[in-house]
Amino acid sequence: MKFDEDFSKNPDQSEREGDSSSPISTVSPPPEERFHDVDIKYLSKPKVWPQILASMQHFTTGLFGGICFEFTSVAIPSFIKDPRTEPLNEDSISMIVSSFYLGTIFGYFLGAYVAEKLPKRIVLLATLFPMAATWTPFFFITPVAFMVLGRVLQGVVFGARTNLSHAYIMEIADKTNRDWAISTYSLAISVGTLGAALLGEFLRWDHLAMISAGTNILIFPLIYILPETPVYYVRKGDSDSARKSLTWYRGHLFNVDQELTEIKSYLSVDKTTFSWKSLTKWIRRENR
Repeated sequence: MKFDEDFSKNPDQSEREGDSSSPISTVSPPPEERFHDVDIKYLSKPKVWPQILASMQHFTTGLFGGICFEFTSVAIPSFIKDPRTEPLNEDSISMIVSSFYLGTIFGYFLGAYVAEKLPKRIVLLATLFPMAATWTPFFFITPVAFMVLGRVLQGVVFGARTNLSHAYIMEIADKTNRDWAISTYSLAISVGTLGAALLGEFLRWDHLAMISAGTNILIFPLIYILPETPVYYVRKGDSDSARKSLTWYRGHLFNVDQELTEIKSYLSVDKTTFSWKSLTKWIRRENR
């Protein structure tokens, strides 16, 4: 019987040959045809979670800045009310508050210089511990000079990290995710300011400083796994490491060739380096 003949065949052979009389073919389409549409749709979009994790660098900088901005507003009244401390005069209060902004001026210039000379990931990781250390003058009752020094160092670290983390996000975020990744900095400043104001209502000035220092240390494990930016590796001429870095940030199934080519093309054109001499020449040329 035909029924018996069909089932007497080897199952594997039947799958390879197919059965023209069956309404459902057992022959599977080639992999490239079966997954073509799914692959193209998936490969056209880079993964978002690596960039979310990387944006924690930027968020940490903004959080630190927000806490520093608000800290003196809540800590100084708490310090004055503390029976263990000596009264602060207006000049001392003014120096403690304003010294932070003095430090940011130096920090911005320092960050701009370091951003072009050193690997951004390493510097950003390394500054997490100085960020925490700048709070130590407020852990204990210390002279005003130490508190002023701590505020100056806070400003230097914050200013340097602001430029570094912004450049870091610009180099690792793709075009579709770059806007929100950069905006995490402004969001973090608001969160840090609000958090310090709320905690200052319930915590003593030294306890608030200890919690502020702890936020920097806790973030270290989250961003330790981040690779260096692909732009840094391209500048060093290490194309293999640049590809690995870009693949980590975009996903292993994303085609990074086009973006890697764009980075190389951009860096081949933009080879100028900053110097005061070149800046002076540019100003003179523009004023002619």
